[in-house]
Amino acid sequence: VSVLYWPTMTTVDNRVASLVGTFLSAYDETALEGVERLSKLCSSTANDDPDVVHAFLADAAAVDAFMALFARPKLNLAPVFTALAQLLRTARKPSCALLMRLLLGPGPRQRVRDAVNRLSDQTLPTTVAGLRLMATAVELNAKQTVAKLSRTVPLQSNAFVETPPMSQQAVRPARVELMLAFLRAKHPDVVAAAATQHGVLTRLCEDACELLKRGDGQYVDLVRSAIDAVGSAFAGNPDLSSAQKRTLLNGQRGVTRALTTLLAWRSVAEQVAVVLRRIVEEVAEPSRDYAVLRDADDSRMPNFVLFVLLRNLRPKHRALDAHLVVFVLHRCPDLCRPYLTRVARRLPEYDGTLSIPRASVAVCNTLTRLFLCPLPEYIASGSARLLEPTAKHNSFFDLTPEAAADEVVPAWFREAAHRHIGANEGSAMMLVFLLQCMQGAVNRAAKV
Repeated sequence: VSVLYWPTMTTVDNRVASLVGTFLSAYDETALEGVERLSKLCSSTANDDPDVVHAFLADAAAVDAFMALFARPKLNLAPVFTALAQLLRTARKPSCALLMRLLLGPGPRQRVRDAVNRLSDQTLPTTVAGLRLMATAVELNAKQTVAKLSRTVPLQSNAFVETPPMSQQAVRPARVELMLAFLRAKHPDVVAAAATQHGVLTRLCEDACELLKRGDGQYVDLVRSAIDAVGSAFAGNPDLSSAQKRTLLNGQRGVTRALTTLLAWRSVAEQVAVVLRRIVEEVAEPSRDYAVLRDADDSRMPNFVLFVLLRNLRPKHRALDAHLVVFVLHRCPDLCRPYLTRVARRLPEYDGTLSIPRASVAVCNTLTRLFLCPLPEYIASGSARLLEPTAKHNSFFDLTPEAAADEVVPAWFREAAHRHIGANEGSAMMLVFLLQCMQGAVNRAAKV
């Protein structure tokens, strides 16, 4: 008598076989029910059912049945994208590599591209899920994803439309997550390529502003991550030279405009100020070296990038903006004249209880400290040197009266001071600071 022993299936095997059965169903509704069950299993892996998901990933036939869902032309792929992103985060290294290879195959990757490129009220869930799946792929294996799925951030796709309608605002958090995945990748060349890609930093900062404007506070952590990415991937990136950073900011002035807009929210204002100070330190040019480093026919303003930053700041409305103005002018004294003559006079007055313009007080206070030192541009360029008193006396008294007057108080500052005094519209405190600045310059001349 011979006895046949059939292999017994465990509960885990039964559940995996049940999932595979739903994926192979000819009905899309049944297949989506299986996808929803798999998604719930992935979300509870840490506590309840870790064996089921890992057994599913270890079964090649089960994974193939799941990936075959991408070939169904009329299937709603939003749940499939979400479940695949969860599987990628849950899978162990060999299973994750297999899923990445299958995702980046010709069929699935084209479905992801099509989903990202088709944004409408009907396709919004699929587009959002596609963006998040792409972000997960970049985060886990940036090199492979960049090589096969998207070489750069897909700014040309419909998902990255500059101003989506109100019904499609949910796409903003998803595309911020995708840009963050590129800017925080483990490969420095991927990070540098994304940071220098035209429009990425602008779109990232503008989306961060729009997320904060909603006012519910649920995206504050995401916005903080975006600001950190700007600071680490751009301002503090050692792979980018100062010239590259200046070129990028000159071509994308929306970056500084959006960053200064973020100063209006207290939850992120200090963090934004730190990033702006870091940008100032990176892109500032010594005015003494400007003519040497540039071509003879280059007539652009030195430190024009920082002048754009000064134009966007509102020091009479917020104290933090006033501190940034002081920081920029102290770092680049050559901007004092254009700021006083072209920007500060057109700033709206503070409409609160304070009657003293913060910007004017801060600027003149800075100038008072600067005039107590040798010429500001030499201090900024680090090339100041001490002379013997006799040598300095001879050099000073050999000057003509006009040159000596310019040495004591530059002509541009005299013009600004007389214009302010003659306008009869400034505060008494402003006049006091102007007189203190003049006194500081005269005291310097007396010491010389």
